[in-house]
Amino acid sequence: MLPSAADNYLSVKIGFNWINYNDAIGLNPSFSVDDSTLSTPLSVNGIVPADIICSTVGKTILFNSAAPFSVFSVNDIAVRVISFKLSTNAIHLEKVTSWVYFMQLEVKGQKIIRKIVLG
Repeated sequence: MLPSAADNYLSVKIGFNWINYNDAIGLNPSFSVDDSTLSTPLSVNGIVPADIICSTVGKTILFNSAAPFSVFSVNDIAVRVISFKLSTNAIHLEKVTSWVYFMQLEVKGQKIIRKIVLG
């Protein structure tokens, strides 16, 4: 999260740390950034209602929730939509690798974004 002092400040810089292992295997391929937009999410991790707890087991995200919730989407860090199957209190991800994902949920009328790390 950027501090509010960064709002509309032209000298704010975002950096990417790239490590090239030069191993000719291709497990660490290059990437490029064509266009980016910075915005304020409704919440990421820390501002999740206390009555919903998420954990992971393999490629499954488990929910322990006293309140009803809806799952709108699961995205990777490139904002690509990840397919999933929703059961009563779990999301089953298919064809994913160990990575960082973001879930868009609604709990008690509050829309939240929750970061999940599979690994």
